[in-house]
Amino acid sequence: MVDLELLRSLYKKDESELKDLLDVSPKLVRPVVTQLDASNKKIKRYFVRPANDLSSVIEIDKLQYDAFKSNFRFIVINVDWRIVGNKKTTYLNNNITVYGVEDLNRIAIADADLTFGGLRKYITNYLEFWFSES
Repeated sequence: MVDLELLRSLYKKDESELKDLLDVSPKLVRPVVTQLDASNKKIKRYFVRPANDLSSVIEIDKLQYDAFKSNFRFIVINVDWRIVGNKKTTYLNNNITVYGVEDLNRIAIADADLTFGGLRKYITNYLEFWFSES
C-alpha cells in the first residue's frame, strides 16, 4: 500500500496528481526509421524502467519519455543510435581506428547503462535498424 501522505510531502503534489503518477505504465513503442533519420545516420532511442527494477526495461517514444521524466517511479534515458555506416570496425595501416556502427552502438549502450542500469541486458542486437551506406 502506498502512503499518499508521505508521497504528498515528498513531491508536493495533490492526491489527483499523485494518483496520475501512480497509475501510469509505459507502453512499448519501437522506432520507425525515416529518410531524414537515414540522412542523419542515426536515430534517438528512448528507454524507461521502474526505479526499483533493472530487469523491466521498455523502449518507448519521445512523448512517453517526456512524460516519464517527471515520474518518480521511473528512470528514463535516451541514446543516439547509429543506423548508417560501416558495419564493423576497421583498422587502417597508420594505426587509425574507424569505428563501425556495431561498436559505436555498443559503446553508447555501455555508457548509458552506467547511469540507467539494465540496458545492456535489454539490447542484444547492436546492428538493429542498420543499413549500409552503399
